[in-house]
Amino acid sequence: MYQASAGDNIFSIAVKNTPHTIFAGTRNGVIRSTDNGTTFGYSNSGIPDSAWVYDIAIDSSGTLAIASSKGVFISTDNGDNWLTTTGIPPEDTVATLLFVNDTTSTGLLNKTNSIRQNSSRLYAGTKSGNFLVSELLEGYLFFHLLIALIPGNEQIASLVAASLGGLKLYAGTRSQISESASKINDVGGVYESTDNGKNWQQINDGLPSEPPVSALAIRVSDETFAELYAGLFKDTTFGAEIYKLAITTDAKEVSDQIPSDYKLEQNYPNPFNSTTTIKFALPKESFTKLEIFNSLGEKVSTLVSETFQAGIYEYEWNAEGLPSGIFFYRLTAENYIQVKKLLFMK
Repeated sequence: MYQASAGDNIFSIAVKNTPHTIFAGTRNGVIRSTDNGTTFGYSNSGIPDSAWVYDIAIDSSGTLAIASSKGVFISTDNGDNWLTTTGIPPEDTVATLLFVNDTTSTGLLNKTNSIRQNSSRLYAGTKSGNFLVSELLEGYLFFHLLIALIPGNEQIASLVAASLGGLKLYAGTRSQISESASKINDVGGVYESTDNGKNWQQINDGLPSEPPVSALAIRVSDETFAELYAGLFKDTTFGAEIYKLAITTDAKEVSDQIPSDYKLEQNYPNPFNSTTTIKFALPKESFTKLEIFNSLGEKVSTLVSETFQAGIYEYEWNAEGLPSGIFFYRLTAENYIQVKKLLFMK
């Protein structure tokens, strides 16, 4: 379909449906085809020379965004012209972009620190581990730093999102060492945010220690369950790896009564096929973990890892993708630890 010139690379590809257009990011900006790939030409009006284009994103209205070595650029005319964005530190480089059209979200803090409702957003992850956002209401042209997500020598390499009882964001991170190196440091991981990117927690269960995550993809089954796929950038001797993580919705408070003691109840139904409910009680505000282990004592999933107010909660666990057998679930809250057994039968 297309043969790049010697010394060039294709870093990213995106396809727009209306009008049908293929875009690709190269070491020399953006190339574009409007005839289903028969011919390609450069589409660089407004993009500085020799810009390496690492990622291309398209929102639901057809607006285009590119992440490049010279900054992030926006086009609203199918790539004919590109507008420069601001707010990204000049010493930093955006590596990945993600458009989110979330009409159910409570919004983000704007410049006046008030909540902006129902705004489509463009998230950006950088090679220095920064997480930024711009909004449709500002034409996506002004980026605001939400958080320095990853301290040290890690970059945000990939971003995905899913609606699972509310918007969830996922970031894959790895070392900043060049892809041309024969081996990179095993640093990185997968991070989850449930508050539009203002706070994150690492969810590396089932992954190697400090995994160098270079790519993410997500498959959503319904509002309660999704599968997150993580691609690991390894060395040239042992090759790459792909892992699958099960993602479920958060625990729901089912009673406003304040219990007198911590308690973990038996799951129901038990035995179960696919889904089961786990109920637990907290007599005071507590940092709480609810974890699943297989019969060998290996952790297969962390269902809860956050601070809850006092109350009674339920968590519906979906064991899709796991083999039938005996599993154990453990509740840890303050100094309370309780383990119970459950039976998964397909």
